[in-house]
Amino acid sequence: MVFLKGLFVLATCLALVECSTIKKSNEKIETTTTKAVPSKANAVPTEVKNTNTTTPCTCGVFLTSQFTKGSDEQPKGDAAMIQDINKVFPCNMIGQKQCQTKCLESIVGHLPNSATVLCATLGRDIHKERAFLFIKNCKDSWINTNLAAGKEYCCKDGTSYQCPLV
Repeated sequence: MVFLKGLFVLATCLALVECSTIKKSNEKIETTTTKAVPSKANAVPTEVKNTNTTTPCTCGVFLTSQFTKGSDEQPKGDAAMIQDINKVFPCNMIGQKQCQTKCLESIVGHLPNSATVLCATLGRDIHKERAFLFIKNCKDSWINTNLAAGKEYCCKDGTSYQCPLV
């Protein structure tokens, strides 16, 4: 019932030029505003962040050396790669899954040359590390999706190389 009500509110908002959503969670009031851009023919409404409490969906790739597996601690250092989706999904488990799905959609095209891209952006050497997907949605803290690239990465001087078997 709540989900259907949310869809109705979303449909109503999309029909308007501008609408605001206000919700109360953990004694904080979060406000998001949806605006249509009239100057573009096929404009898609975008959400504008009005407060510092709402973080849009953000994708980050961290290496195994940057976090402790199974821990709730935030990864150390900067993400090896980062992608902003610029949309705030619902602040619940469904919203996290929607954000995660959008991140996977944006990353999947880069998988064939992921080693080259990763090594070029790192600025340091790595040996047999896996890349894990983390997301942010609503809160400015990383959530480990426990999704990893199916291979290990090795980089030296900004160039990828085949990791040794031993």
